[in-house]
Amino acid sequence: MVALYIASAESSAGKTVLALGLARRMAAEGLRVGYIRPLTAAAKQIESAQTCAAVMKDSLGLLEPMEVLNPVIIDGAALEAIFAEKMGDLSEKVLESFRIASTGKDITMVEGVSGLAQGAMVGLDAQTTANLLDARCLLVLRARNEMVADPILEFKKCMGGRMLGVVLNAVPMGMVEFATETLTPFLKKRGVKVYAVLPEDRLMMAVRVGELVGRLGGRVISGQSHMDDLVESVMVGAMSVENALTYFRRRANKAVITGGDRPDIQLAALETSTKCLILTGNLYPSPMILGRADELGVPVILAQQDTLTAAGLVEQAFSDVQFHQPKKIEHFERLLEAHLSYEELRRDLGLPARA
Repeated sequence: MVALYIASAESSAGKTVLALGLARRMAAEGLRVGYIRPLTAAAKQIESAQTCAAVMKDSLGLLEPMEVLNPVIIDGAALEAIFAEKMGDLSEKVLESFRIASTGKDITMVEGVSGLAQGAMVGLDAQTTANLLDARCLLVLRARNEMVADPILEFKKCMGGRMLGVVLNAVPMGMVEFATETLTPFLKKRGVKVYAVLPEDRLMMAVRVGELVGRLGGRVISGQSHMDDLVESVMVGAMSVENALTYFRRRANKAVITGGDRPDIQLAALETSTKCLILTGNLYPSPMILGRADELGVPVILAQQDTLTAAGLVEQAFSDVQFHQPKKIEHFERLLEAHLSYEELRRDLGLPARA
C-alpha cells in the first residue's frame, strides 16, 4: 500500500481538490483508494475540513466513519487539554485511523496541514506525520510570483527523500511561461519534479452566492433558488450611469455591489452577466428592479453594511475560496487531464500495474 501525503505551503492552495482529482482518476482505473485527514489544526477550518472529508467519503464510496477519516480536530476544548498536558499521544490515534483507512487499499491519500509548522505542538506537523505514516509527499501551492521557489525548496529540505515533487496551482497567465520554462528546470536540478503547472482559472476561484450571503449576514429577497450559482468576480457600482454598462460588460458571472438607492446602476448591472446583486445600506429596491431580477433569475441580497465594508467582506470570501463544489471538482479533473504528468507521478509512486 502506498501513502501519499499532500501538503501545502498555505491554506486554500488546493489540497482537497487535488487529492480528490487524483483519487477519482486512480479509482476509475481500478485502484482501491483510501483517504484520511489526520489533523485539522485551526478553528476556522474545522467546518470546511469536515465538509471536505465528507465529500471525499461520498465521492469515493468510503465505508470508514468520519472520526476515522478526520481523527484529530483541535477545537477550543482540545486546546485547553493540550496546554494542560492532558491530551495524550495523538500520533497513536492517527496511526490507528490510518491503519483502518488504508486496510485493503492500493493507495491512501493523506491530506496534510498548511505549511511546515502547523500541528507541531501536538507532534503532527507535516514532516512528523509523513514519517509516522511512511508517506511520500506531494506539495501543492499557488504560484503567485517568482519567489515561489523558496517554500518549495524549504519543503524539500525538510521532507528529504519523501518529497516526490510539486503541483503549481492557480498560476497567473503571465507567469505560466516562467513556471514552465524557467522554474521547472531550476527545481529539477535541485531534485524537485514539477508534475503540473495549472493555469489560473476563474471557475476554480469562484464562490457560491450562498457563501456571499453568509459572509455579509445578508437577506435574500429574490432568487433564493440560485444560492449554488458560482460567482467568478466582484465589481462595485459607484460610477455614473453613463459609464455603468461599459464597466459592467468587462466581466462575466460577477457579483455587483452597489447602494440600495441606485436603481440606475442596479438595472445596468442586471443587463449584463451578473450572478447576484448586493444592495448595501439595507435599502429595499424598487419593484421594477425586483421584477427584472426575478425574470433573469438573479438573486438580490440586502446587506446592512456600507458599500466599502461589504466589498471587503466579499473579497475575503474570494481569498478563502473552497474547491469542493461538484462543478469545480469536475472542472479541476479536466485541468489535471490537460496539464498533469499523471503517468510519471503514477510511476514514481510505484503503483500496481493497470488491469
